[in-house]
Amino acid sequence: MNEFFSFMTSNVYFALMFFGFLFLLFCALLGGFDVGGHGDFDHDVGDHDFDTDHPDHDTDHSAKPDIDHDFDSGHGVGPSLFGFKMIMIYLFGFGFGGAIATIVFKLEPWPAFVWALISLVGWSFVGYYLIKVFYTQQSDSGVSLRNVVGTEAEVTTGIPEGENAVGEITAHVNGQSLAYVAVSDNNKAIEKGEKVRIIKIGEKAVVKKI
Repeated sequence: MNEFFSFMTSNVYFALMFFGFLFLLFCALLGGFDVGGHGDFDHDVGDHDFDTDHPDHDTDHSAKPDIDHDFDSGHGVGPSLFGFKMIMIYLFGFGFGGAIATIVFKLEPWPAFVWALISLVGWSFVGYYLIKVFYTQQSDSGVSLRNVVGTEAEVTTGIPEGENAVGEITAHVNGQSLAYVAVSDNNKAIEKGEKVRIIKIGEKAVVKKI
């Protein structure tokens, strides 16, 4: 354990901080935290459940409320805690706290590590809030559910086999890149990079492999 804390020098903390900051800056410059369309956000439409069993975007018109009802951007929009951008924020926060503790305050390895952990927690809350605000504002333009259900999407985090096993998908609708927590319609695994079709929207997107 002492060897571990001895390893956590100011150079290590600074490298982690720089690495996290560099990738966050890269994400922001390439389209507002959406690198290559691979977002990590869950747009939850609450108790409204919309589905289709047809690949031609036909919808179940018995769904209530009307299928044309737009997303309410005030509900359930938030980044995945284990998404790429949040992990980069963890690295930045941890490195920032450790670098300040070792370079500015000249703390010993153990106290500096504690400061790094405290900084990680603090920056996690700040980063989560800022990204959530960004995507809430982005969704204010509204996306019709008719345009989402039946849409082709790409699996960005593989969906494991099993009931209620979740992954993530990204769909492009009306020029917007939308990401959802997703489950497979038949509980079979779907690998990252596979193309799927969204057949149902609720708390999660239910998808079918194309």
